[in-house]
Amino acid sequence: MAEKGRIVKLNPKGFGFVSRAGGRDVFVPSFELQRSRAGMNDEVEFEVGPDPRNPGKEMASSLTVVAKAAPSAPPTPLALGVAWKFGTVVKGFLPVMIVVMRGNVAALDLIVKLMANGKRVSNPKATLSPDSAGTVTFVVELVKVGLPMDANQCVLMAQINGQIYSTLWEAAKAPAPTPAKPPEPPKVERLNISTDRIYTYRVTFAPGVEVNVEGVIPIQFRQHGKISWSNQPVPAEPDGTLMVEVQVTQDGARGDVFFLAAGLRSKPEYVTHVNPPVRPAPAKK
Repeated sequence: MAEKGRIVKLNPKGFGFVSRAGGRDVFVPSFELQRSRAGMNDEVEFEVGPDPRNPGKEMASSLTVVAKAAPSAPPTPLALGVAWKFGTVVKGFLPVMIVVMRGNVAALDLIVKLMANGKRVSNPKATLSPDSAGTVTFVVELVKVGLPMDANQCVLMAQINGQIYSTLWEAAKAPAPTPAKPPEPPKVERLNISTDRIYTYRVTFAPGVEVNVEGVIPIQFRQHGKISWSNQPVPAEPDGTLMVEVQVTQDGARGDVFFLAAGLRSKPEYVTHVNPPVRPAPAKK
């Protein structure tokens, strides 16, 4: 009795297997496949009988193609990926490297024709094949493509499988100089005021730079911790800071003082001197 199925396996040795409704796939000898011209996935009719070469096993016979399988579409070729890399120009020679890939695989079966500024690259030659890593390496002699030795731009083209890939090489530009930061005046922080109206400040500027104090009113100053008032410029500590004490020397005076370092003046600091209280004269007895 004829059965229907589909060719599901083909062996390089010529035999195959056909599917069977409700059962295991059935062996198809090579001569049946050749006679019927059955191919992979073809719908076929067949009869099942004993395999004379393998006692106890079955084989398909009287194979007839009922419907040919739809032809499979050819695989879509992967698009080429092209990456350009450049070396540093030395004496008018520009090293160039092109990496050609198909997906994640190096493309080796290609011929690459190279041009620079519209002219064939002849160094080392105009047509190259990628190496095992998919890389084409060559050198452009700038003067041979109509450019001076110190050129800073060049149009590069690679013709691969009839497709043109181009890029613009530009010489690396020297980084723009960072503009010098203008010096800042001394930073001043008032720490405290003593009972005798001595103002203590922390001045921050630069290590070793002398700091001076000027006032619009009579003042005296000294380095913190010193006993005598010197009114002489004091160098900052290695960390760029300095502790300074300032006192107004005129009774009742009040006004601004400034801290100066390297010709720069700080913001004004307001100081004052309070008149001592007037004690009443003792009463006459």
